[in-house]
Amino acid sequence: MSHQSKNQYPELPTQFLCGQCNGILIRPLQLGCGHLVCEKCLDDLFGDSAKTVCQINGCGKHIHKNERSNHITEEKYREDDEEEAFDGTSIREDFKRLSEIQKKILERVGDLKEQNKEVEDHIKDARAVKRVQNKIRVTDVRLYELDDKVQHLWSRNYDGLLIWKIRDYARRCQEVGHCINSPPFYSSTYGYKMCGRIYLNGDGMGHGTHLSFYIVIMKGEYDALLPWPFQQDVTLMLMDQDTRTQNLSDTFKPDPENTSFGKPETDMNIASGVPQFVEHSVLESPTYLQDDTIYLKIKVDVDNIPDLAVTSDQGQVHDVEGVEEEGH
Repeated sequence: MSHQSKNQYPELPTQFLCGQCNGILIRPLQLGCGHLVCEKCLDDLFGDSAKTVCQINGCGKHIHKNERSNHITEEKYREDDEEEAFDGTSIREDFKRLSEIQKKILERVGDLKEQNKEVEDHIKDARAVKRVQNKIRVTDVRLYELDDKVQHLWSRNYDGLLIWKIRDYARRCQEVGHCINSPPFYSSTYGYKMCGRIYLNGDGMGHGTHLSFYIVIMKGEYDALLPWPFQQDVTLMLMDQDTRTQNLSDTFKPDPENTSFGKPETDMNIASGVPQFVEHSVLESPTYLQDDTIYLKIKVDVDNIPDLAVTSDQGQVHDVEGVEEEGH
């Protein structure tokens, strides 16, 4: 006994579907009542009987299996292009149109797959570029650190004066809360060891509005021979790059009660100076900021500091170490 399956392709016109299995017509045949079925569905429709009642869409017409020569029309679909289908076009034309649509869909799917591959390749490339950019940033930071170390070596000064060049101002300003230490400088060959320290984005009361500028007393090789606490006058200065006449400076005398100026017990004492040294609006004017660079200066009054060189007949202090000799 025949039965109908559920429509598997609701998006397709009914003239492309088998009335028996509701699948896409394969080698379509037309029954005496006019309905279409696949060739393979004919036996399922008739079973062992030579005739039956068509149950497709409640048809109810009596049809005969041996009437195929008059009503099974696969050959007619191949030969008769004038026969009209349900939508007014020949079935052959409908199948041809469906085939062309399918071909275009497959081509489009292929294009989408290729585009998807290109997108995946672009994503991979973008990730690779990002990794390279991160490596470049790390390398830049290391180069700046190395450059600072080279400056430390070449800019050592032994007369209490430091001229400090700060490059890449804009980039360094982005490092919120980051302090920058200057190369060490000395009050004399055997004198106090010091360095400058700045916060470009400000520190304490100057945070976010000012450049903060400090001096730091460092642990030196000859501290045991120097007077403590440190009591030399200190001048901090922002240098005018335009007319050279508008340097901004602040001079102070160290407080002997302030531990920042006592004999260092660690590599560096606590910094001391001016949290609100200069406002950003003033600092970033062409007078003080040019080519993304500023110049700072620290001057320490070196008068009245004992001259340790007099401890040596030749004006030098010598380190004397025992030398182990081999036995004879």
